[in-house]
Amino acid sequence: MKRLYLLICIVLASSSCSHNTQAGGPTSMVTAQPSSTSVSTTPTSLIPTSLSTVPSGPRSCTHGNLSVSLQHALGAAGTIERTVTFTNSSVTCTLYGYPGMQLLDQHSRPIQTTVIRGGVPGNSTPVTTVTIANGQQASFVYSYSDVPSGTETTCPVSAYAEITPPNDSGYIVVSLVAGPCDNGTLHVSPVFFGS
Repeated sequence: MKRLYLLICIVLASSSCSHNTQAGGPTSMVTAQPSSTSVSTTPTSLIPTSLSTVPSGPRSCTHGNLSVSLQHALGAAGTIERTVTFTNSSVTCTLYGYPGMQLLDQHSRPIQTTVIRGGVPGNSTPVTTVTIANGQQASFVYSYSDVPSGTETTCPVSAYAEITPPNDSGYIVVSLVAGPCDNGTLHVSPVFFGS
């Protein structure tokens, strides 16, 4: 019986045979069949086949690469107006929009300051991107009334001011004497190229 079984295994070369010696005969005869399901082990690519290059322009100017200077104040009919100039001391950068201001007393403590974007008399500067290279300047104008109104008898006067470049969270402290009335209201223009 063993010989017959071995002979069958030899004849069927593509077959797989096993022999149970305890039972004295074959326990199974298995023929290998190709699998009908294939599983891919290649990982799915997360990288797109083509990348579009986004041009990167100059970075935004920040308080770290700007200095501030104040032009002479002008006054007429109870309105004070002054130009503030940023000078770039680093690589080319951009400014866009309105600056921030916070008035401080002689001890560098904040005093009431209300900043209103626009409304500077005679100034219709549009909001545009201003690009300044190293050494170039950009400016803005602020104005305020120094005439008390309502229940105001006097208006607080600053000794310093924090000037915040547009879209920046940091500021530059400068010496600035200003006495805006109407709850410390300052009107500011957007930045523009030059001084």
